[in-house]
Amino acid sequence: GYFFKQTSIAVDRSSFSGRKQAMIDADQKIKEGYSVCIFPEGGIPPQKYLMRGFKAGAFKLAVENSIPVVLVSIYQSKYRLGDWGEPSSVGPVDTKVLGEFWADPKASNPVQELMDRSYRILATDLKNWGHTGEVVLPLVEN
Repeated sequence: GYFFKQTSIAVDRSSFSGRKQAMIDADQKIKEGYSVCIFPEGGIPPQKYLMRGFKAGAFKLAVENSIPVVLVSIYQSKYRLGDWGEPSSVGPVDTKVLGEFWADPKASNPVQELMDRSYRILATDLKNWGHTGEVVLPLVEN
Protein backbone atom coordinates (compact mmCIF):
# COMPACT_ATOMS: atom_id res chain seq x y z
CA GLY A 1 0.00 0.00 0.00
CA TYR A 2 0.84 3.64 0.44
CA PHE A 3 3.24 3.19 3.37
CA PHE A 4 5.26 0.51 1.57
CA LYS A 5 5.58 2.62 -1.57
CA GLN A 6 6.79 5.62 0.43
CA THR A 7 9.35 3.79 2.55
CA SER A 8 10.56 0.82 0.53
CA ILE A 9 12.52 0.09 -2.60
CA ALA A 10 10.84 -2.77 -4.41
CA VAL A 11 13.15 -5.39 -5.91
CA ASP A 12 12.16 -7.51 -8.89
CA ARG A 13 14.41 -10.47 -8.09
CA SER A 14 13.40 -12.27 -11.26
CA SER A 15 15.34 -9.93 -13.53
CA PHE A 16 18.88 -8.57 -13.54
CA SER A 17 17.61 -5.14 -14.59
CA GLY A 18 15.17 -5.12 -11.65
CA ARG A 19 17.92 -5.95 -9.16
CA LYS A 20 20.21 -3.36 -10.74
CA GLN A 21 17.51 -0.68 -10.55
CA ALA A 22 16.97 -1.39 -6.86
CA MET A 23 20.69 -0.80 -6.22
CA ILE A 24 20.58 2.44 -8.25
CA ASP A 25 17.57 3.57 -6.19
CA ALA A 26 19.31 2.64 -2.92
CA ASP A 27 22.46 4.50 -4.00
CA GLN A 28 20.39 7.60 -4.71
CA LYS A 29 18.70 7.43 -1.29
CA ILE A 30 22.11 7.12 0.40
CA LYS A 31 23.37 10.16 -1.52
CA GLU A 32 20.25 12.05 -0.32
CA GLY A 33 21.25 11.27 3.28
CA TYR A 34 18.85 8.41 3.98
CA SER A 35 19.79 5.15 5.65
CA VAL A 36 18.81 1.98 3.83
CA CYS A 37 18.22 -1.53 5.12
CA ILE A 38 19.26 -4.35 2.81
CA PHE A 39 19.03 -8.06 3.51
CA PRO A 40 22.11 -9.27 1.59
CA GLU A 41 20.94 -12.89 1.46
CA GLY A 42 18.44 -11.95 -1.22
CA GLY A 43 15.92 -14.52 -0.04
CA ILE A 44 15.09 -17.24 2.43
CA PRO A 45 17.63 -20.09 2.55
CA PRO A 46 16.70 -23.74 2.25
CA GLN A 47 15.87 -25.06 5.71
CA LYS A 48 19.18 -26.90 6.19
CA TYR A 49 21.17 -23.65 5.94
CA LEU A 50 21.68 -21.01 8.58
CA MET A 51 21.78 -18.20 5.99
CA ARG A 52 22.15 -17.89 2.26
CA GLY A 53 25.47 -16.72 0.92
CA PHE A 54 25.52 -12.95 0.65
CA LYS A 55 25.19 -10.97 -2.54
CA ALA A 56 27.59 -8.08 -2.99
CA GLY A 57 25.18 -5.19 -3.66
CA ALA A 58 24.87 -3.84 -0.12
CA PHE A 59 28.61 -4.08 0.46
CA LYS A 60 29.41 -2.45 -2.86
CA LEU A 61 27.13 0.46 -1.92
CA ALA A 62 28.91 0.79 1.43
CA VAL A 63 32.37 0.84 -0.14
CA GLU A 64 31.42 3.20 -2.98
CA ASN A 65 29.70 5.64 -0.59
CA SER A 66 32.32 5.34 2.19
CA ILE A 67 29.73 4.33 4.78
CA PRO A 68 29.67 1.48 7.30
CA VAL A 69 27.56 -1.63 7.23
CA VAL A 70 25.51 -1.97 10.43
CA LEU A 71 24.97 -5.64 11.18
CA VAL A 72 21.76 -6.70 12.92
CA SER A 73 20.91 -10.26 13.93
CA ILE A 74 17.20 -11.09 13.75
CA TYR A 75 16.81 -14.25 15.79
CA GLN A 76 13.28 -15.60 15.40
CA SER A 77 12.63 -14.57 11.81
CA LYS A 78 12.56 -18.17 10.52
CA TYR A 79 9.91 -19.04 13.11
CA ARG A 80 7.79 -15.89 12.97
CA LEU A 81 7.65 -15.52 9.19
CA GLY A 82 6.50 -19.06 8.46
CA ASP A 83 9.25 -20.22 6.14
CA TRP A 84 9.17 -23.58 4.31
CA GLY A 85 5.40 -23.93 4.41
CA GLU A 86 5.19 -23.54 8.17
CA PRO A 87 2.49 -21.20 9.49
CA SER A 88 3.54 -17.78 10.74
CA SER A 89 3.38 -17.17 14.47
CA VAL A 90 2.77 -14.10 16.57
CA GLY A 91 5.32 -13.13 19.17
CA PRO A 92 8.40 -11.13 19.90
CA VAL A 93 11.39 -11.14 17.61
CA ASP A 94 14.68 -10.55 19.36
CA THR A 95 17.29 -8.52 17.54
CA LYS A 96 20.83 -7.52 18.33
CA VAL A 97 22.83 -4.72 16.76
CA LEU A 98 26.30 -6.18 16.31
CA GLY A 99 27.90 -2.87 15.43
CA GLU A 100 29.03 -0.91 12.43
CA PHE A 101 31.73 -2.29 10.19
CA TRP A 102 33.82 -0.46 7.63
CA ALA A 103 35.57 -1.89 4.61
CA ASP A 104 39.31 -2.42 4.97
CA PRO A 105 40.82 0.10 2.54
CA LYS A 106 44.01 -1.98 2.39
CA ALA A 107 42.19 -5.11 1.19
CA SER A 108 42.79 -6.12 -2.42
CA ASN A 109 39.00 -6.42 -2.81
CA PRO A 110 37.32 -4.31 -0.09
CA VAL A 111 33.80 -5.33 -1.16
CA GLN A 112 34.57 -9.06 -0.87
CA GLU A 113 36.48 -8.55 2.39
CA LEU A 114 33.59 -6.63 4.00
CA MET A 115 31.04 -9.14 2.72
CA ASP A 116 32.99 -12.17 4.00
CA ARG A 117 33.70 -10.57 7.38
CA SER A 118 30.05 -9.55 7.80
CA TYR A 119 28.88 -13.06 6.96
CA ARG A 120 31.24 -14.64 9.50
CA ILE A 121 30.19 -12.19 12.23
CA LEU A 122 26.46 -12.76 11.65
CA ALA A 123 26.81 -16.54 11.30
CA THR A 124 28.80 -16.75 14.54
CA ASP A 125 26.23 -14.66 16.41
CA LEU A 126 23.28 -16.70 15.11
CA LYS A 127 25.03 -19.96 16.01
CA ASN A 128 25.85 -18.64 19.50
CA TRP A 129 22.18 -17.71 19.96
CA GLY A 130 21.17 -21.27 19.13
CA HIS A 131 20.21 -21.24 15.46
CA THR A 132 21.19 -24.38 13.65
CA GLY A 133 22.00 -25.03 10.04
CA GLU A 134 24.95 -25.41 7.76
CA VAL A 135 27.00 -22.33 7.02
CA VAL A 136 27.58 -21.65 3.34
CA LEU A 137 30.33 -19.39 2.14
CA PRO A 138 29.34 -15.93 0.95
CA LEU A 139 28.86 -15.64 -2.78
CA VAL A 140 31.60 -14.21 -4.91
CA GLU A 141 31.03 -10.56 -5.79
CA ASN A 142 28.21 -10.21 -8.33
